[in-house]
Amino acid sequence: IRRKLLFATLTPLCVAILLSWFIGATLITDRVFRQAQQKVIGDLNSAKKVYLDEINHLTGFAKVAALNSELAASLRFGRVGTLEKITRQLLNSEQLSFLNVLDEKGVVRYRAANPRQKGDLLASDPLVARALDGALWGSTQVYTLEQLARENPALARDGAVTIKPTPRSRPASITIQEQGLMLVAASPIRAEDGRVVGVLQAGLMLNGDERVVDTITRIVYDREVKGAATIFLGDVRIATSVMDAYGNRATGTLMSAEVAADVLERGKRWSDRAFVLSDWFISAYEPIRDPDDKVIGALYVGMPEQPLMKMRTSLNLIFGAVLLFVTAIGITLSTWLSGRLARPIRALADGARRIAAGEHIAPIAVQSNDEISLLADEFNTMNREVNTLNNTLEQKVVERTLQLEESNLQLLAAQ
Repeated sequence: IRRKLLFATLTPLCVAILLSWFIGATLITDRVFRQAQQKVIGDLNSAKKVYLDEINHLTGFAKVAALNSELAASLRFGRVGTLEKITRQLLNSEQLSFLNVLDEKGVVRYRAANPRQKGDLLASDPLVARALDGALWGSTQVYTLEQLARENPALARDGAVTIKPTPRSRPASITIQEQGLMLVAASPIRAEDGRVVGVLQAGLMLNGDERVVDTITRIVYDREVKGAATIFLGDVRIATSVMDAYGNRATGTLMSAEVAADVLERGKRWSDRAFVLSDWFISAYEPIRDPDDKVIGALYVGMPEQPLMKMRTSLNLIFGAVLLFVTAIGITLSTWLSGRLARPIRALADGARRIAAGEHIAPIAVQSNDEISLLADEFNTMNREVNTLNNTLEQKVVERTLQLEESNLQLLAAQ
């Protein structure tokens, strides 16, 4: 009975505990990763704002610089010396990659970063075309190696990024990324009568420039959270705060193939766990588009999944310890209860055996108000009746023995 009671009690208890642990662990995992994913989405929105602020800053600079009346007059009257003085000062003060002055036809009249190159027509450039129409505009553009060399010879040299083999990435078709991802702004230059007489074009190359990603990382993540940010040109990291196994920036590594298919080919935002460099990260990616709305790269933020896995393990261990403690209490209570129920049954069985052996036993006391107490009362009643019956039988045996002895004496006397 004790074993049956223990089995009947512990089986549903253990099943309930296992179900609770499974459901609890699932809910904890889902909750932890869902909150982490929501945080990364918020981080991506913050990173996007920082990136757009860089474009807006460059656009605002171009707008203010283009308002210089001396710049407009020098362009109209061909004062190259004045153009050089103004643009060189602006180029150095803002640490730009290039700064060009174009006339009303889109022809380059002066390049501050490469004065020898001028006279080429840029009217087909979408930003320049909009500026010639009187609109202020800023965006992200991809410059070829030839364009980089023309705008600033140092860009072609410093902007080259060596492609590094990366697990789970698409096969690389090139070994060196020679294109440049540029933040470009174009502002119309107006004469005193408001007529557009030229365009001021300013550019900042992002290849190898860690200022934007470091700003994002500093704003979005604190020191305890090892988050990172990256700017991709195509699927190549050209600026990143992701570190490799040697503690160096992972510039030149590639985006995972799964993410590239969604972000670069389909132009979708990615928000899920992704394989980054050599480990899993809770990640979010935003496509970067050029003025023609073509996807040319991506902005990334993410944090390692490993700390979350450790947190999940710790929470599961705590939850499991609580359930084990409850299980221990349940086992103790079940053992005590089954022992309390089995003890009077053993006493009744022992009493029945002794009665069968002809012994006289005292009434069995059971301190409970249940069926076992009722059984004990019936057993005690039976014991009393058996004792009464035994006493009556013994008395009758004595009487019959005396009668038999008397008959025997009478028989002897007759003989």
